[in-house]
Amino acid sequence: MPSKTGINNQNLKYQNRGLILQLIATGNEISRIELSKQSGLTKMSVTNIISEFIDRHLVRETGSDRAVTPGRTPIYLDISPDAPKVIGVLINRDSCSAVLCDLKLNMLALKTAEISHCDSSRLLDILFGLVDKVKEKTSDPIAGIGIASLGPVDTVNGIILNPTNFYGINNIPIVRIFEKCYGVPTYLDNNYDCAALAERFYGIGRSYEDFIFLGVTNGIGSGIISGGQLYHNAAGYGSELGHTSIDYNGNLCACGNRGCLETYASASIIQRQLREATKQYLTFREFCTDPSHPAIAPILSDMTDKISSALINAVNLLNPQAIILGHEAVYLPDENVAQMEKTINEIKLAKDHPIPVLRSHFGDNAQLLGSTCCVLNGVFRGSSRVGELFFG
Repeated sequence: MPSKTGINNQNLKYQNRGLILQLIATGNEISRIELSKQSGLTKMSVTNIISEFIDRHLVRETGSDRAVTPGRTPIYLDISPDAPKVIGVLINRDSCSAVLCDLKLNMLALKTAEISHCDSSRLLDILFGLVDKVKEKTSDPIAGIGIASLGPVDTVNGIILNPTNFYGINNIPIVRIFEKCYGVPTYLDNNYDCAALAERFYGIGRSYEDFIFLGVTNGIGSGIISGGQLYHNAAGYGSELGHTSIDYNGNLCACGNRGCLETYASASIIQRQLREATKQYLTFREFCTDPSHPAIAPILSDMTDKISSALINAVNLLNPQAIILGHEAVYLPDENVAQMEKTINEIKLAKDHPIPVLRSHFGDNAQLLGSTCCVLNGVFRGSSRVGELFFG
């Protein structure tokens, strides 16, 4: 379907520069010639853009140990240490965090606070305190703030809607509040969508244009990358694989539906089952790391089957190139990951391409680092909201 809006010169300028900045930020040191090949832009265009970036202290030239033609000094490009920084905020049910990152997703500062039984006002006070602490760690400009929150969220209007089991907190226009407080562009997305962006730009998802990110915590969530872009519908909503019903007569979920996947296979539920079966008071991660008790393997196998059942439905709908497991699912034993991959590929409809099941590059930090990627996604796509700071 054709776009409803045209591309004017300013938008095209930002998009080209966003692409070049993305290639530099998300890869290793790269030359101007390689940038031209990967971007499809002419060598002259790339040279002009890089000159602008150097003048703006976004990019610097570096030497390299790479082998080259004798007598020629290689010139490669990397992100400047003086480039703008990005702040990310992660909102979970039991804790909140703020992180300061550079454009290569290196973590420069991190602050975390536990929360319990708070209202909207108290939550905002905690978040402001965390952001203020990481913000003071740099004198460089802040490009924006990205907020990764438990869902559902309205990404178009920047509102945390009505998360289940979240102390009755709902309908917070958090983007408007943060932009008023800090005066920088602020983005909001579901925490699993943010994790998918982190994998797409900087993690194992760089090798794929289409994948499903599945995160398992005290709930189960998902993020979908389709055609290289994060999936949202026209209203700004993403995916909710954890609320896929695997038994329409099954357990009643807090969302009101029956048989939702997360009522059977979330980390907290499986952890409780494992504790009851083994009489050992371990975490989900600890059970997975040392599954020596004979009761552990059958429970993890049943969990794997249930997750596979929901993923098969998603695979038949989306035909992704890969599935990436995140958060506490990265601790599943190798045999369970292999079981999941085997089950999905045996049952899915399209048999011509096997789908690998992979562990997240960022493990249980995917949501946290992904929060900053809400902002970086805008930068790399050439959004006018953040383009002025970077591209003039």
